[in-house]
Amino acid sequence: MIVADTTVIIDIARGKEGVKRILDELKEEEICISSISLEEIYAGLGHSLSRLGVEKFPRIMEKYEKVMSQFRPLAITDRLLNKAGMFRGEFLAKGFVINPADAIIAVTAETANASAIVTRNPNHFKDVQVRVTSYSI
Repeated sequence: MIVADTTVIIDIARGKEGVKRILDELKEEEICISSISLEEIYAGLGHSLSRLGVEKFPRIMEKYEKVMSQFRPLAITDRLLNKAGMFRGEFLAKGFVINPADAIIAVTAETANASAIVTRNPNHFKDVQVRVTSYSI
């Protein structure tokens, strides 16, 4: 199993070729997403609704929901949040800041024993215990 970062959903919806190539290479694996990616996508959709208006929005919403339906979301539990908080705290103690969503995605992948995290932003997942596979758009 592989955990896809939120960038994967965005890049698929935008028709980026780099993400399509990497997913073709991984087609034998089940590709999941952390539930936090759903929140990140819907935050972007809310922003789009405000910017683009209600006329254009349903088409965008439909496109993203179709993409998200291709992935199994992995639940966020209290235990997972505790681990993600500790993970972030350890990085902060070393002088590095990690986005809470990225910490949750990393710990989700570790907890699920994923074989890899797929992302366009490998720097967001430094020093995680899971292999990070990146792509360019």
